[in-house]
Amino acid sequence: MKLLAKKIKRFNSSRNGFIQPVFEINESDHHKPVSKDDYPNNGYIFISDFDLLDRDIDTELIVIDNGFFINDDNMFAERINDYNASQKRINYNMGISNYFSAVTPIQYIPIYNNHFNIEKQRLISDEGINSDVFFLIVEEENNIYGPFERDNFDLKAATFKNKDYDTSMYRDFLDAYIEYDGSVIFKLNKHLSSGNILTDFDENSYIKDFTNVIIENLGEKIEYTPIQILHSWVLNKLNNKGLRIFDFLDEIGDIDKLFSSSLDQLKWQKYLFFIDKLEEESKIIQSLVNKLYDKGFVEDITGNTQIENIEKKLKTLEDNDIIKSEEIIKLKDDKRRLEIELQEIEKKDIEGIDKNSYPNIASVLNHPEKLQNLEEIIENRENFELLKDDLRKLEIKKEIFDEEIKKLEDTERKIQDSIRHIKQSFDSDVSVHTAKLADAKMYTDLLNGININHTSNDNSESIESVVLSKLPEEISTARSYIFEIQKRLKNLNRDLSFNDVANLIITINHSFITILAGAPGVGKTSLVNKLSTAYGLNEGFGYLEVNCAKGWTSSRDLLGFYNPLTGKYQDSKTGLRLALMKSNKNLNSPYIVLLDEANLSPMEHYWSDFIKLADGDYAKKIKTHEQEEITFGEGFRFIATINHDHTTESLSNRLIDRASIIQIDKPLSVIENAISDIKNDHVFDFNDVQKLFPETQKWKSDEELIKKLFQQIKEKIESNNSGIIISPRKEILIKKYCKVATGVLEGNSYTALDFAVSQHIMPLVNGRGEYFEQSLKELKSILEDKGMTKSSVLLGKILERGKDLKHFKYVYY
Repeated sequence: MKLLAKKIKRFNSSRNGFIQPVFEINESDHHKPVSKDDYPNNGYIFISDFDLLDRDIDTELIVIDNGFFINDDNMFAERINDYNASQKRINYNMGISNYFSAVTPIQYIPIYNNHFNIEKQRLISDEGINSDVFFLIVEEENNIYGPFERDNFDLKAATFKNKDYDTSMYRDFLDAYIEYDGSVIFKLNKHLSSGNILTDFDENSYIKDFTNVIIENLGEKIEYTPIQILHSWVLNKLNNKGLRIFDFLDEIGDIDKLFSSSLDQLKWQKYLFFIDKLEEESKIIQSLVNKLYDKGFVEDITGNTQIENIEKKLKTLEDNDIIKSEEIIKLKDDKRRLEIELQEIEKKDIEGIDKNSYPNIASVLNHPEKLQNLEEIIENRENFELLKDDLRKLEIKKEIFDEEIKKLEDTERKIQDSIRHIKQSFDSDVSVHTAKLADAKMYTDLLNGININHTSNDNSESIESVVLSKLPEEISTARSYIFEIQKRLKNLNRDLSFNDVANLIITINHSFITILAGAPGVGKTSLVNKLSTAYGLNEGFGYLEVNCAKGWTSSRDLLGFYNPLTGKYQDSKTGLRLALMKSNKNLNSPYIVLLDEANLSPMEHYWSDFIKLADGDYAKKIKTHEQEEITFGEGFRFIATINHDHTTESLSNRLIDRASIIQIDKPLSVIENAISDIKNDHVFDFNDVQKLFPETQKWKSDEELIKKLFQQIKEKIESNNSGIIISPRKEILIKKYCKVATGVLEGNSYTALDFAVSQHIMPLVNGRGEYFEQSLKELKSILEDKGMTKSSVLLGKILERGKDLKHFKYVYY
């Protein structure tokens, strides 16, 4: 089986990248479109040493002659914690490079849906065009035009001559195509030509084997030579020189006798159309005649005043330049004479000047403004030359600085890569050795007769159930419930806006793990504590505060571990296992577990047993050991607080992809005379609360508008090979949030999307360079235009922090 794939991108600061399979090709040359579900990572395949592949093959499309290379399961350390990294990869090297080959331009020519002006031979936009040779489709006509090549926005007929492909198929094609000489494009009907068109799973289309279009004489031929070249071609067809204008026009009438092919006829018909347009505009005709006169094809032109006027203006300018130069020379001579006279006068009394001996200085002394004007003119001219020299020197310095900056950035990237590899290796070793030391200590303690603390109490019958309260009549809607929690928080010294409270409630309801980020001292921990109190939860039931520690490496630090010598489960001192068992006895109750200072150790290590449960499709149960599996309630939630400094760990992409990250700002003021020791004994049924947050009518009416804006944001954040991919999981989380928050949050139609983007998309921002910066600025403009203040402010901080080094990254404060 062969595979047709296209190069997607390479990772920032890495030699690796992605390719995307497009078609599977069997021995009968049947092309089967590849679904994104057929390959991991949303249809992409990880390529190690992508830079070598990019160097060896300079085309967008690639043929892989043996599908074996994508069937090997193996992990790779540098992206082990990245959800976007698949376990399928190709190690591109010299050993397998012979199985990879470039696709000649005639085999699969992409068809782009792009606006263009066929008469002006220009693209209106070049967005999305990555191939050197391509067709363009006009949907309203159901027609396809091409093949084209382009120079920026200018279109021209493809010649295929600059492509160096040493294959018999390509040489045969050039022999068949040579008569068109890069001057003809084809107009093909999309439906009638469907046998020659392939469409992949993403609805992208390709002309398969363009040779068939030539041989089968498909479609309508359109002459596409630029008019300037076409005009030269017509003149070259004429043998006579020096014709009078009327003789020349007669000659044009008989020029079709000189044609030898149907292609010449096409060119001539286009040229006649051009001449007809010229006859309608006398000024253009006059310009044509002037050009013919200038080239020597016609003579005795009457009324040829345009050239004469231009020549007169040119002569006048030249004369003026000579006059000005002479004036400057004269002024310099006068200045030198005056300086000599002034030197002599210094020796004499100014009152005794002989006006007959020094007529020039006497004249200037009577009119001092003349001397000042003269000096200013000369000084300005000299200063201008000096400034030009300084500017040239500064430009050279700037080039040197730019080169040094580039070298420093390359060095920084290499250092960051080295640090990451060393850190990953260190973390892995520490994890293994710590586990071994813990096991060794446990066995040593047992052999020495030392009791092991925190042994679990398997008597779950002693756990009491909590009594759930029905929602009172006055709390019958989402907004009334939010107002109630807002009031309770205010009584507990935490005054938050309605939208902030609503966002907390909706996010926690829908996310198994919610992360509160912010600078130290803004009250992240106290907010979780007070929110649990507002819910009616306490340390006896429903709320557990876990103080995370540096050096946690696995779930045994958070939950505990099964001791084979005692035959019992040894609980961690965090108390999390007991909290899970309490939730098991009260499945309909909310339960909040606070992971305080969660990123002191890598969360994806010690929280690994729970990470897959963040996907809503998994049942809420955890297996502690072979003899025990604990089912816990749907309302069981983790809330983590994190800081960002040299003592903390970065969050992995795998975790960010599943979490909502809410930035907490410092409270504007502390409430005085507030009731701080209030207790709310009523715990509401979690399922009853969830029913207060259905899909809103506002979402149903504005769904298309919100989806369109989200798509625009997604395209902008993923543009310019940024390496950022918004996964389907993220899109589902954002959609679930917007469904219930749109219309509940106060603001416009995009307020809920604003909160969702700030919590789910902004944490993904991490890139370098001016192109990435420009994309972020354009995204900021879009956000501001739609009134999405929360996201635009966050993005503004990212741009400000990264402007010097051109490295733009989300920071958790």
